[in-house]
Amino acid sequence: MLNLSSNNFSGHIPSSLGNLIELESLDLSNNELSGKIPQQLTSLTFLGYLNFSQNQLVGPIPQGGQVQTFPDSFEGNMGLCGIPLSRKCETPIPSSNDHYNEKSDFISGFGWKAVVIGYGCGLLIGMVAGHVISSRRPDLFFKVFGVRLPRRN
Repeated sequence: MLNLSSNNFSGHIPSSLGNLIELESLDLSNNELSGKIPQQLTSLTFLGYLNFSQNQLVGPIPQGGQVQTFPDSFEGNMGLCGIPLSRKCETPIPSSNDHYNEKSDFISGFGWKAVVIGYGCGLLIGMVAGHVISSRRPDLFFKVFGVRLPRRN
């Protein structure tokens, strides 16, 4: 039995609660928990009592196991949907354009001007650093690259 109700807990429900496979009662009601109910909780097959009411949970209720068999356990979570609630979850159908738009949005952040500026700055810094090292410490140049620089008169 795990009763953590009315503690003003906030944040997400830890998915590691699904590891408590012999848990018979879980009460997380009257807190400020947010996010989705972890799918891992469907592995709690010994549950006789479950209460997630009066939190700020969102998303679909995990299907499978015993989680969805407690209809009153989800009251006061306006963002939850799916069985056993009367509110159905909307499942948007991804279009092929969505995938294309995600790629183009990512690539558009790296325009050719930004790439040229990056290469230019890198080349300039590399040339200056190479000149300074080769003129002040020619022995270091030999150690790194194995090439002796000709002596200047």
